[in-house]
Amino acid sequence: MVEIHDISPSTDKWRVFDDDDEIYNFYKEYAKKLGFPVHRIGKKRNDDGCLRCVFWLCKRR
Repeated sequence: MVEIHDISPSTDKWRVFDDDDEIYNFYKEYAKKLGFPVHRIGKKRNDDGCLRCVFWLCKRR
């Protein structure tokens, strides 16, 4: 389970995701609604294997 802060402007809540792919799909759809595509370019895990950071790239020109 992964817990991250929901950056949507209309809420100040935390979101919980089951895995990395669910995070990717959420932000891919969120960015698409805002009019730009994103691409996941990397991620880091801590020593326990927990996801710590995901790196995104905006593909809009």
